[in-house]
Amino acid sequence: MSTSYKCPYCNIRYFSNRNSYSQHVNRCINLYDVSTEESNTEVSEVTDMLLDNDDFNRIEERQSVQEIENLPSGSEITDLFEYGDYDADASVSLEVISNIPERFEEILFEISKENLNNTRLRDDQMVLRNKENMLQYYNNSTTEKASLEPVFNYFWNILNINVYVATVPDRMHHLDLGLYRYQIEFTKKLLFEAEGRSLVDKMNRRITLIPRHSELKIFSGGLQSIALLTADNYRNIMKVMVFVVDDLLNKDLSEVYVKWNEMYLLSRQETFKESDLKNFQEAIEKWANLFIKLFGQFSNSDFKLPKLHSWVHHIVDTIREFGAINGYTTETYEALHKTYVKIPYRLSNKKDVKEQMMKTIRKKAIIKQNDFKKKFKTPLKFNYSSKLFEFDISEAFEFIDKYKNETNLDEKMIKGLDHFIQSLDSYFDLLKISTAQGCHIKIYRSVTLENRAILRTTNMFHKRPWFSNISVTMNDEELFEYQSDNGICYAQTLLITEVFLKKEKSLHLALVQWYDFISKRTPFVYGCPLLELTEVYNFIEIEAIEDIVHIVPRFDKTNEYLVNKYLF
Repeated sequence: MSTSYKCPYCNIRYFSNRNSYSQHVNRCINLYDVSTEESNTEVSEVTDMLLDNDDFNRIEERQSVQEIENLPSGSEITDLFEYGDYDADASVSLEVISNIPERFEEILFEISKENLNNTRLRDDQMVLRNKENMLQYYNNSTTEKASLEPVFNYFWNILNINVYVATVPDRMHHLDLGLYRYQIEFTKKLLFEAEGRSLVDKMNRRITLIPRHSELKIFSGGLQSIALLTADNYRNIMKVMVFVVDDLLNKDLSEVYVKWNEMYLLSRQETFKESDLKNFQEAIEKWANLFIKLFGQFSNSDFKLPKLHSWVHHIVDTIREFGAINGYTTETYEALHKTYVKIPYRLSNKKDVKEQMMKTIRKKAIIKQNDFKKKFKTPLKFNYSSKLFEFDISEAFEFIDKYKNETNLDEKMIKGLDHFIQSLDSYFDLLKISTAQGCHIKIYRSVTLENRAILRTTNMFHKRPWFSNISVTMNDEELFEYQSDNGICYAQTLLITEVFLKKEKSLHLALVQWYDFISKRTPFVYGCPLLELTEVYNFIEIEAIEDIVHIVPRFDKTNEYLVNKYLF
């Protein structure tokens, strides 16, 4: 008996061959997507902008689940139900997919729509899908009860393959572009409901005022268009949102972002012990419960979201069985595709494409290798750049007064010049340098450290000043004199200086202003050191700098700062 396949979109075509059926359904899907959009032009423009972005692409193809080849990933299918707050049976069927490259296996579960938002479900209340129970639905002609298409799954006949576990977790679509997107959207709705547009604008202004750091992207316009944000954008937002919402509305709003970051950092571990998995599950449940409590009124489906359910109930078991979720996921494949296929293709003239693409890739590899050799051919301890000032120590007073009055300097650099001579005298006394006669000074905008990090004291960097904050490891003797963060103290760099002495080696120094803990009783807020700037200034050796850190001023507060512990 021959098998026929009916198109679920046009309902008028039947196919006996699976390949022709697959091609036809794909064409129907495209036509269906275009017809259901409000504006074809707007959708096209947004898609083009996303595909041209340097970050990873987000491609949401609102497709139905069919047993065809080249179907969308599980995360995209889940988006169909989540972003529309789909009101039908949300226990989406995935067993009919014959090619599932990325997704974690526990998304293939049977659970009623009413229980999707229940974070306290027990294991015995959930039945994972397998080929036995799915085949039973098919044989009994009750596939509609499990949201299945009445199409036989080829993988049911393969004894040694269970398609329901032949998958891996995908954090990028599941968290970065999934649950965190919800959290941002609901936050904007919560702020708008509380005080209208003014509070949303205040949040956006705070985002633009976050200090620069080499591991952060700056959002100069705030979160104007969530639809255009990529996974990389969301990861950068995660690193700073705790400080953006600090005392913006209420304690719960700050706490939900703290709990998200704690959970997210745990999810990035490469290895897990059983105790780690227990802590991870607890972190997930704490975040999920507060998330539902805080934003409950803004979900049309009352949080009956497959991604939320699968993250709360199944991700830990998945890690326990298959290992960490940081391996070959969608993000890896999309990055490889973009680097080695899409970009070279666009650079070609569309003639002899394969040959041109291979030449482009080869040229890039050669250029990268040559740049690396040049960069590290003659390694330097410190690589200074962009000299600001140069003067002899005998002319220091006159030179500093002149530049303070005649040059448009940032207040931090003026502060550094004010304390320059006194701090240098103290440093010379510490080194027992008896005379500074013939001493020559150079002051720079930046210096590259041995770990390749760039230390900056710049009046204007892309229209904003940038004075790097640093961490310094204290000596054992000093640990009892100062309060520290596990032996680490923090300071802000005001000047980067090279000092040339006649009979001594040149000195590589940074003039810094020290931070100190505000309170011994509550030294940490949101898991971050709570600091204040002191009036203590010193020259320290650049070599003594442990690292460049991100320190964020607390908004609407005076002289309060938080060290960003959420850089990943």
